[in-house]
Amino acid sequence: MDKILMPAKLPDDDMVRVHRDAFLARKLTADQSVSSMIAELGDGMASSQLSERKNQMAGSLRVTPAISPYVWKLLDAAKRVLHFDTKVDLYVECSNEMNAFCLPLPDGTICVVVSSEVVKVLNPAELLFLFGHELGHAVLRHHELPASALIEVSRDKGCLSPAMALKLLSWSRCAEVSADRYGLLCCQNPGVAARVFIKLASGLPGRFLGETSDYHEQFDEWKKVSEAEDGALQTHPLLPLRVSCCQTFACSEYFSELFPTLSGEAKFTNEEADRRTAEQLCQMDPDPELMDDAEHIDEEREFLALSGLLLICSDGQVLDEETAGVVSISTTQHVAAATALLQCDASSGEERTGQIGRFLAERCELSRRIAIIVKLMMLAAIDLEIAEAETQLLHAFAEALNVPDLLVDSLLQRLLDGDALNI
Repeated sequence: MDKILMPAKLPDDDMVRVHRDAFLARKLTADQSVSSMIAELGDGMASSQLSERKNQMAGSLRVTPAISPYVWKLLDAAKRVLHFDTKVDLYVECSNEMNAFCLPLPDGTICVVVSSEVVKVLNPAELLFLFGHELGHAVLRHHELPASALIEVSRDKGCLSPAMALKLLSWSRCAEVSADRYGLLCCQNPGVAARVFIKLASGLPGRFLGETSDYHEQFDEWKKVSEAEDGALQTHPLLPLRVSCCQTFACSEYFSELFPTLSGEAKFTNEEADRRTAEQLCQMDPDPELMDDAEHIDEEREFLALSGLLLICSDGQVLDEETAGVVSISTTQHVAAATALLQCDASSGEERTGQIGRFLAERCELSRRIAIIVKLMMLAAIDLEIAEAETQLLHAFAEALNVPDLLVDSLLQRLLDGDALNI
């Protein structure tokens, strides 16, 4: 492993953090439904954290300088690079899975858990990236917005609107990229980060790996065959995408300022790097809110308003939560206009829905059209079930948008099976 350098100055969390991570975190915590759920989870989360610590103390190895100086020195190096002064308890659990996570404890201690397979497969520089990533979550206090727990509770109780649930998943993906940037500060080489993700994907030790640049071709192929099917419902970005985001940050002015002897001349200003990262995340998250210049946004919102109203009325009863859900994926103005049209002439409203769907099908990428269908699916699931009439309408809307039937069936099955977590 090359010598690890200390940054030329103290890392600025506002500069390292992905801008959209911070932006979405503020919006989500300001939302009443999200803040209420977090408050309800409060005591239970603290109890589960203590329970997890007890489990680790009983069944895993707590790393100390004497027990495992190799692992301890790497964690200590990551803490020194990040100027992380909070107490960290590090546990290695016996597992053949490639896994790592961190959680805060009530006394302020950060508990980091890694599997034995991770320690065996990753080399020292790669473990530095991993430790930096986990500490990055702690630095940015990502645990204060427990996305996985919130999505799980919402799936069972229908607490979140479809738009808010998708926004929470979008934030979770941004948060992972922010944490990756802290990992990059520790390993100081985007090539090292790339090898970490390749090893996580394959489980292969380094002796079986050669040149890693071809890994990007796998992501390009994914975009052609899958688009957003495996994007909008995931909490983590796809691994090849995370490689690209790390490379972007390594080419930024700020990374060059921190490590002037490593980086050379920066390719991107800090603003360009953050904008490029947002565009990269858009490949999994085609939400028009990510793009200031999104085309045909007015038509999309009209389609969501009309199709959303038709959807919630299809089972003969309309809940207040469903009406609010339609507004959440469109706008108040579009929903009001759609309501007036449907009340005046329902058949004209249905015809207009088909017309707009075909308009969007001709002009928008498949990923964006799939995102529209996902929003409508989550709207249909607000009452914790999707009726046959709603399923038929979803297929009709997908047909207008030219989204394949097989894809719709796959997404519906995953939603009903609770696979939106996919961590």
